[in-house]
Amino acid sequence: MDPGNILPDPAKEQPEKELKILSAIVSKMAESVCMIGANDTVIIYANPMCEKSFGYGSGEMAGMLLSNLICGPGEKDTEVISRIKNELLSNGETIVDVQNVKKDGTLFWCKAHLTRMEHPEFGLVWIAIYKDITGIKETEKIILEEHNLVKKLVSVRDLKTTLGFCLEAAIRISGMECGALYLTDESGGLRLSCSRGLSEPFRTATSYYPKTSTNTRLVMQGNPVYVIYSELNGPLSKVELKEGLQTIAVLPIFFEQKIIGCMNLASRSIHEFSSSNRSAMETIASGSALLIVRARADEAHMESIALFKTLVEHIKAISYIARIDKTSTTVYISPQVNSIFGFTQEEFNADPDLWHRRIHPDDRKRVLEKVRSCHQHHHDFECEYRMIKKTGEIIWFRDSAALIKDHNDNPVSLLGVMSDVTGQKAIEEDLQNKTQQLQGLAAHVHTVLEEERKKIAREIHDEFGQSLSALKMNLSSIKHTINASPAFSQKQEVLEELFGCVGIISDTIFKMRTLVTELRPEVLEVYGLVPALKWMAGEFSKKNFPNCHFMSEGPEPCFSAADGIHVFRIVQEALVNIRKHSDATKVKIELRNEKEEACLKISDNGKGFVPDAVDFTQSFGLLGMKERAEMLGARLTIESASGQGTIITINNLKPTQ
Repeated sequence: MDPGNILPDPAKEQPEKELKILSAIVSKMAESVCMIGANDTVIIYANPMCEKSFGYGSGEMAGMLLSNLICGPGEKDTEVISRIKNELLSNGETIVDVQNVKKDGTLFWCKAHLTRMEHPEFGLVWIAIYKDITGIKETEKIILEEHNLVKKLVSVRDLKTTLGFCLEAAIRISGMECGALYLTDESGGLRLSCSRGLSEPFRTATSYYPKTSTNTRLVMQGNPVYVIYSELNGPLSKVELKEGLQTIAVLPIFFEQKIIGCMNLASRSIHEFSSSNRSAMETIASGSALLIVRARADEAHMESIALFKTLVEHIKAISYIARIDKTSTTVYISPQVNSIFGFTQEEFNADPDLWHRRIHPDDRKRVLEKVRSCHQHHHDFECEYRMIKKTGEIIWFRDSAALIKDHNDNPVSLLGVMSDVTGQKAIEEDLQNKTQQLQGLAAHVHTVLEEERKKIAREIHDEFGQSLSALKMNLSSIKHTINASPAFSQKQEVLEELFGCVGIISDTIFKMRTLVTELRPEVLEVYGLVPALKWMAGEFSKKNFPNCHFMSEGPEPCFSAADGIHVFRIVQEALVNIRKHSDATKVKIELRNEKEEACLKISDNGKGFVPDAVDFTQSFGLLGMKERAEMLGARLTIESASGQGTIITINNLKPTQ
């Protein structure tokens, strides 16, 4: 018989036709899709869009390691892949944000949705759908930087006005004619910050004293100096002579025992400094320290405010400040509220309840509960919710706000950023739809595989079985003919050969029937799951262990044909593992049906193992069992310890009746 005729051509062509159709669909998709070997993480296939996204030509990505495409900030590519493997092992799918590298070395961010499935040709594989989210990541980075900046802003007074006030007060009290105020800089020198009554050339000539200058060293000694001006620095320059200063008082300014500057008060005539006069000037210098520090902070703050406004008014997000009160009254909201939300700043500020009213009704209770929790427990606010624009359009926001406290650690306001994530939500919804499609594809592959097994088993039984049976009958007939003919020479030798042929054919028929049963157990189709499991336990006892028992409690559960074969294959794989690895002497299969759920348990008294020490990504039998359980909507757990046997439990099985 020609082996090529065992499987008819239509049966071969149908799966190939389906695969071609699926391949054509994937190749035309606008999303980047690739298939990766789960064992070695080698890329098996990448569709044209994926190759384009990573900058590779047609077919260049096939055969590459996944690690060559990953550039994870703060963690190694092997750690990223390990994390993906663990997620897929636990859940069958995962969504991760990962930084990738293109062929030309360019880095970009993708949201990758990976699903684990069994491929009929390549075995266990990952299907990955990529979406470029580089723009979203850059926006989040800007928002984070702005968020950190806002926390540092406080309200203080103007530095220039403060310095002028302090200097003018000192001049008036001292009775001097003019003066200058210097502040220390980062290098330790003294820089002119304010002056009164001095000429422009003199201010220019004395605008800065380096750390090593005589004037700076004198101030850093920390003692007030009252001298004739010419005695301060030695010979006078032409500019100093022209200025005509005769008497000078140098007063260091301290803050928290550190010199932050000095006041130089001068007169163009000889001035006598009385003790009371000196005390007044030193008091002014001392009192001005706190004002200068606060004003200095104010100057830095005003610069920060300007930077903050520039920043928040140019990012694509709404920044706001809200009070900690019952209505979360908006104190400030950035101009983007108009372009993104449709309301002006004035409309928002004039209506304290506007934000509450525009929250989507289905989200309002959840959002307001989070706001109340933030107020009561003094923590930051983080929430994603929908709002209704002025036009009636629904928009998704990610709202992140930091809680700002006063010097007594009391909360005073929330500084937040509302980012439009409508596009991102659409991407997530699209990825979810693609996941459902991939899950449907995986289920279809399993169905096609079981159908193929069924067809092959039927063909083997019908074609080989009939042929072998006919051959056995013919040989038996020849044996009887020879045995009945006394004239046939060498009868004994021929009979022995015929007996041997009949034995080989009988053994072949037995093996063929065993193979057919393993491909598609007839007892499962004819009698159902419970008799099939009982039969399997009996067969296992005959071939392997005398103590393999099946027990069923409760009404016999009824499963669909597809679900029944999944349960049967799980038990079959468990028994294979027990035979190969456990060294067990007792095996028990228990099926309990209670109310609307059934539970299946396979236990043995073998040597056991430590589950945490097993690389499940390399154990395709266990992975296949977990995957089949997930397709049933059930949960598979493994309990084992060294020397204490193993228990495999499948919970949440849902019979049809």
